[in-house]
Amino acid sequence: MSGARLLLDMKPYLDKIRFRPLADPQVWNSAVTNGIFVRFGNVELSHDELLSMTEQEPKREQETEEIL
Repeated sequence: MSGARLLLDMKPYLDKIRFRPLADPQVWNSAVTNGIFVRFGNVELSHDELLSMTEQEPKREQETEEIL
């Protein structure tokens, strides 16, 4: 393990069904990792997914609608 840290604002993702449980402080504080995955209760994220999320901002619904 490298000891590296990642700061990712998850607020923009909390409206997605998959990430809604993370709004609960008890779930958020339950985070555990094995160095490859981070698990918050039933929500599991790989380190690749987390890094990908830092590289892109989530699209807002309005922007998505304008594209369609």
